Amino acid sequence: DEIISSAVRAGRAGTVPPLVEATDDDGDVVLPPLHQEAEAALQAENYDEALAAYDKALAENPQDEEAQRGKARVGLMQRTHDADVQQVRANAADHPDDVAAQVAVADLDLLGGHVKDAFERLVKYIGRSTGEDKDTARLHLLELYSVVGDQDERVALSRRKLAAALF
Repeated sequence: DEIISSAVRAGRAGTVPPLVEATDDDGDVVLPPLHQEAEAALQAENYDEALAAYDKALAENPQDEEAQRGKARVGLMQRTHDADVQQVRANAADHPDDVAAQVAVADLDLLGGHVKDAFERLVKYIGRSTGEDKDTARLHLLELYSVVGDQDERVALSRRKLAAALF
């Protein structure tokens, strides 16, 4: 009873992940139907449809971490889809105190696999900014953490740096 009570207080009751992911005859991972719908929409670059499918999944299960991550990933794809990489990078270099410019280049860094660079850029921006811009960058960084996943070491390291920048 105490274990269940502790799990409820920690928000972990009823959220045990499967020990083995479901696979088909070919060994490919089988996604839940709404996740399949979202992934199909994402492959077709229909970002609104993908977001709607993930929103449905989250309405059914607000603790669905894969849907949360999927939704963050769709947002990243949506924001960077038509971005002119050279222009975004030049704008960030020319406007180091512009939160939108720094967020945009962090998105491109993350999409390009430069996870540490994306995180460090926003942590440094947060450390030197104030007010609404600081909060905008912080919230965006949290969304990028969601894209990468909390189990990634780079997220844990960046969270520590973020805490130091905030306090």
